[in-house]
Amino acid sequence: MQWIRSITCILAWRIHWLTMLNREDKRLSPNLAFDDIERKILIQYFQKIVVPSTLPDYIDRLARWGGYLARASDPPPGNTVIWRGMNKLYELRAGFELALDVGN
Repeated sequence: MQWIRSITCILAWRIHWLTMLNREDKRLSPNLAFDDIERKILIQYFQKIVVPSTLPDYIDRLARWGGYLARASDPPPGNTVIWRGMNKLYELRAGFELALDVGN
């Protein structure tokens, strides 16, 4: 059971870290927090929106999966919507990786 606590702590740290990075510097590179597959998924899912270029753009898209509405009067997304968005991203990533392995 100790390994479950360890994984939970790592996930909680990443979610909180993303939330704080989004509030710090608007010019950060998305390579800092997302790998190639995660960036591809976020770009493909939101094709009708302008291609994201900065870390806050990617985090905004992630938060939208968690229920963030991104209205002009809304504060920056918090840990809860980031967590919900990460959950969906992990599910989509699992499907993406399974699709890559089909036929191999």
